[in-house]
Amino acid sequence: MSWRVAKSLDVLLFQVNERWPNRDKSSDGTIGDASHSARTSDHNPNSKGVVCALDVTHDPSVGLDASLLAETLRQSHDPRIKYLISNARICSSTVKPWTWRQYSGMNAHRHHMHVSVYGNYDDTTPWAIVVGDAPKSSSGHRRLSSILATEFGGGAEAGMESAYGGTVDPDKPGVALPYYFKGRRNRVRVWYRGRYVDCTIVDQGPWNLNDPYWEHPDGRPAAERQHNEKTRDDFKRIPATPAGIDLTPAALDALGIKGPINTRSEIVDWEFI
Repeated sequence: MSWRVAKSLDVLLFQVNERWPNRDKSSDGTIGDASHSARTSDHNPNSKGVVCALDVTHDPSVGLDASLLAETLRQSHDPRIKYLISNARICSSTVKPWTWRQYSGMNAHRHHMHVSVYGNYDDTTPWAIVVGDAPKSSSGHRRLSSILATEFGGGAEAGMESAYGGTVDPDKPGVALPYYFKGRRNRVRVWYRGRYVDCTIVDQGPWNLNDPYWEHPDGRPAAERQHNEKTRDDFKRIPATPAGIDLTPAALDALGIKGPINTRSEIVDWEFI
């Protein structure tokens, strides 16, 4: 059958080759060999003929430490990642999410690292492949990774006033960010475990009023520091959570995040679109 590699993995391989142009590629791999085809493997084409796995060779002679690459991808919490394998360890985005566990498969992956993708596997957003890199969206905007999102605008808060006039509609995908946008407001795309939803900025919050953390080098909400250090936000409160974005019930539903109304929270990625 005809097959192709997931576009997100084409992007990852291009980035790796661009950063380490003289690297060893002897253990690179996409389409599986005969032994792979005899068992379930993401190296085999899926029902649409797409290979959703990539192996990248360990080559410390040029600075490409496959274990560090795998760890950097783990830390990014990129929603396209299904799982990573490196040095007899496996990390899944769904099973004990983003935690390394012992791997006992037939190949310990000591000569390369493995990444499998799922969900929106043809998303061509560049990857964070070096510690400290800030992921960028395909439109050039920065993607903020591993941000705590909390719920607002539903239940007892239904009909709450918006900082931008009118009320917050719990039945439409919306977000609140800790900054007041004058004039035109970009829409926001929120990612969670392979799903995403496009939202309108409908309010200001959750904790601060003037914290455009997406413009800061570290990209972290002030509420994280204030929550940990027990210091106060712009409302003179100590943040009860380190949340950096609020989502309406409709946005959380679209992402498949479950739980009682107005109690849902989860780690997400987001970007302006």
